[in-house]
Amino acid sequence: MQPILKRGFLNCSVKAILVIIFTLSIGWADIIITEIADPDQGSGAGTGARYIEIHNSGGSSVALTDYYIIRFTNNNSAATTKINLSSYTLAAGGFLIFAVNSTTFSSTFSVGPATVVDAASGGPSHSNGDDNHAIVTEASGQTFDHTDANTYDIV
Repeated sequence: MQPILKRGFLNCSVKAILVIIFTLSIGWADIIITEIADPDQGSGAGTGARYIEIHNSGGSSVALTDYYIIRFTNNNSAATTKINLSSYTLAAGGFLIFAVNSTTFSSTFSVGPATVVDAASGGPSHSNGDDNHAIVTEASGQTFDHTDANTYDIV
């Protein structure tokens, strides 16, 4: 009977450690990508309704100085495009939406208290769904270059 008890204790301990690690890791990433969409199918909006949405899941506002959204087009190993977020502050619980065309986006979707921003065609918001995205910050002592992973840290 003792091996069963020991195994049960071990499983509980491992689960507790994983819960603690998961909880701590969530606390580190207050700014997260919550949605990437290519809603062209059936909307009649064309590619102008494509967007990427970020969210501040933290309890206080965050000045996005030295933050960027980068896109790795078609699974490239280096980022191919970027959006500089440095001019934005994201309120606690707030959302920021980068649309290929904010007018098309706003006429296609009804959004609550989110800020919708025009983002250049061909940038990270212009993804057709087969690209990878990340929120990054400029690495300490570096000058940001989205094509050089040594110059940024993934959030």
